[in-house]
Amino acid sequence: MLISDSKKFIFIHNYKVAGTSITHALYPYGTTAFTKLEWLDNLLIASKLMPKKYISKLPKHLRTPLVQSHLSKTIFDTYFKFGFVRDPWDYQVSLYHFMLKDKSHPEHQMMVDMPNFDKYIEWRVRPENCRLQKEFFYNQAGECLVNFIGKYEDLHQDFQKICTQLNIKAALPHLNKSKKNKSYLNYYSPKSIDLIYEHFQEDLKVFGYEKPI
Repeated sequence: MLISDSKKFIFIHNYKVAGTSITHALYPYGTTAFTKLEWLDNLLIASKLMPKKYISKLPKHLRTPLVQSHLSKTIFDTYFKFGFVRDPWDYQVSLYHFMLKDKSHPEHQMMVDMPNFDKYIEWRVRPENCRLQKEFFYNQAGECLVNFIGKYEDLHQDFQKICTQLNIKAALPHLNKSKKNKSYLNYYSPKSIDLIYEHFQEDLKVFGYEKPI
């Protein structure tokens, strides 16, 4: 998550949608990371020199309903809020590779022990593991809380729309780019394609994605 007071925006950082690159591009306008020292954060907050909303320990991947609960109604309602989503089939391949690569990830060893990608999808669609991208931007009543949701597939075009809206100039670097040596659909069997289609229907409908086969 990144908040800017100077340009009055809130970037909601969904997983695996070039969020690190977007944060890097917009960081010069941000006001969320005054310091990395917790004791100094607390001192500044206590002395009212730094609003509580800027505490640096807020999670990077904070969902919009929780962001709303941390901010005043005036700020949340008036700031331009945006984020990005990704094709659910491609999204899961990228997430799978990320967990395999990052040894510090809590589910890294589980991914290493998975016999294949199909088994990962079977695990992912269990009710306790199934996480919709919609949850980043909608509340439980089904209300969209952000002003703009871009698509990873149109990343550069949609990012420039945001820059135009905010009247800023920024370019996206290529950071945290996952390394896949084949098309994401090559990871899937017909069964695992159907599992994503069945369990991620809300994302498909809300964000306009279609079953690839």
